[in-house]
Amino acid sequence: MAAKHLKENPKKTIADDCFHIKKLKKYIGKLNMSNIYRGYDEYGDPTPLEQFILDKAKRGLSAGTVNHALTVINTIGNAASKKWRGPGGKPLLMQWASVPKINHKEARALGLKPRKKNPCVDLG
Repeated sequence: MAAKHLKENPKKTIADDCFHIKKLKKYIGKLNMSNIYRGYDEYGDPTPLEQFILDKAKRGLSAGTVNHALTVINTIGNAASKKWRGPGGKPLLMQWASVPKINHKEARALGLKPRKKNPCVDLG
């Protein structure tokens, strides 16, 4: 589904999506879309997507960068469940629960860098 997204999406920032998909592939590339979610399993181990987030936090990335990757996953999941059709007109993905983004409180707890301030906002 990621390949379909990259081929069919005309947006100007598709190269950014490609960058994030390549990074995510190591973690969730072999999973069915319906098995991609944040959190921990019944043994207390992080899901592959949660491990992606934890590893990016260790590397000192920003919450905005991680959230962009999560947005790409949600964009693909939403298209697969609402827009893209397979044989017989059925959605490629019957159901999709969006992956929650990282909020400010969680970003701080994970040690993610805060968002860069927009210099134009402080001109006022």
